Amino acid sequence: LSDWVAGASSNSPFLETLGSVAVSNDLPNHFRFGTTFAGVEESDLALLVGTNLEVDCPLLIARMRKPYLADQLSIFSIGYHNNLRFPVQQLGLTADVLVEVAEGRHPFCAQLATAAKPMIFIDASVFERSDGPTLAGAVEAIAEFSNLRQVDEEGNITWNGVNVIHRNSNDVGLLELGRTEAFAPEKCADKVDFLYLSNVGADDLPVSVQELRESANFIVYQGTHGDELAAAADVVLPSCAYSEKSGVYVNMEGRVQQGRFALAGPGLARDDWKIVRALSEVCPGEALPYDDEDQMQERLEQLLPSASSKGYVEQSQMIPENNWQLTKVMSRGRVNKTPFTPVNYDFHLQGHAVARASQTMAKCSQNLSETRSNFA
Repeated sequence: LSDWVAGASSNSPFLETLGSVAVSNDLPNHFRFGTTFAGVEESDLALLVGTNLEVDCPLLIARMRKPYLADQLSIFSIGYHNNLRFPVQQLGLTADVLVEVAEGRHPFCAQLATAAKPMIFIDASVFERSDGPTLAGAVEAIAEFSNLRQVDEEGNITWNGVNVIHRNSNDVGLLELGRTEAFAPEKCADKVDFLYLSNVGADDLPVSVQELRESANFIVYQGTHGDELAAAADVVLPSCAYSEKSGVYVNMEGRVQQGRFALAGPGLARDDWKIVRALSEVCPGEALPYDDEDQMQERLEQLLPSASSKGYVEQSQMIPENNWQLTKVMSRGRVNKTPFTPVNYDFHLQGHAVARASQTMAKCSQNLSETRSNFA
């Protein structure tokens, strides 16, 4: 899709995403889950920033419980109170506490400085705040004076304790491809000639379907399960669900994973890349130069070198000079005094049209709304 948009003959083509936003996507260690999931069990100190692990990523609680029961791990939190079924020491509710830690003015700094393998869990929504760049700079400053990020003599990162928690599947893959232009609701005020929607639903958008409909003269919807957004489109192109197509996914660790289809798509449904490939032949611009999955894989490896090593997390490298500059630039700015609040996210229904169309997921969502716990 990126290649098609880049090569289209249009006045002002642009590509926006509904995934996470990274302040800097130049260095993967700024937006990946740095310790890896298995590495969580090696840590001796954890700081939660603006995240509710009970809802965001309950699997991590099971990982953290193991070192806690061994009297190895101490857990602290800034922001929303986490009910992890084991003690969490609350440091504060607002972002200025994180800045105090970064500047060495908080009592917590003494314990952080002695930790051998500390880690920070930070929700990706923190970087979407108005003070997101400042808070990202605070995290980098903490990494400067602690063992949060450790490197060997060759500059390879041997321990990266910065763990960014994303809400959508493949967010890290989009960031590594450079797709960081977030959907801007204010752009709906400017009417466009052509709007192409790929695998999004009405619940995913920060604007109403009516606003979106009024912002474009012609809308094409490409997706698996139709909702009111598909009903508002001028043309609907049915695509295969994730279980009906092969694909490459990148998890929060930056681990590239290969998915294989389990069954054929129904009716006229086609793989997403085949739909875009066919459109490139009839739309202005050159046709896309790949005709099968092997050629698609070659192109992906050109854009994302880690795609050639599926199942592994490539070791990141640290560039001290660039990182120092990044810390200084990003640390400037005022901090919003608004407390960190958990994102109102129902993972049973949000994030994928297949889940929204499931009666089973609807019942799970109802139970979650009553208990707000994954341990009921």
